[in-house]
Amino acid sequence: MNCDENDWKPMVDEETEAFRRKQERKMKKVFAVCAVIAVLIVFGQRRESPKTSDRPASRATVAAATAAPGSAAEAVKNGTLTMADIKHRADALGWSTEAWQEWYYIASQKGVPMESIEAAAKNINDQLAARDPEFLDALADIGITEKTAKTMKPEELFEKVITALQK
Repeated sequence: MNCDENDWKPMVDEETEAFRRKQERKMKKVFAVCAVIAVLIVFGQRRESPKTSDRPASRATVAAATAAPGSAAEAVKNGTLTMADIKHRADALGWSTEAWQEWYYIASQKGVPMESIEAAAKNINDQLAARDPEFLDALADIGITEKTAKTMKPEELFEKVITALQK
């Protein structure tokens, strides 16, 4: 039998190639999620905002009283952000306005646009809602089951993902 170099071709069955492509897609998704979250890891641990009263204060009172540099309250005070903007943006993520403001403060302190955090949070929400198997596997890898994730508020899931990735 005569064989030269041009006749030889590696044999890769379709099943192996499909598996390789699936693994490649999975790794790209995991990498994309991790890349966005890695930016957020730079932020460090979230700080709990001090509670001054058990009685809820009005939003305007909170904004005026807690106008720390870089905070959403300061942005409201100087007119670059309105309480309606905060509510709309928090609602779009399924977050409370308080959680959104905490992350806004963290982002402003690190010089990262809040839109980056919102995009990461939206990505987590969308993939959970779509029951993306690769995303659910990635969540399981950091110790969060689909069942647990679905019982959490979106802001809690986001924080838990960030915390788990920090470890």
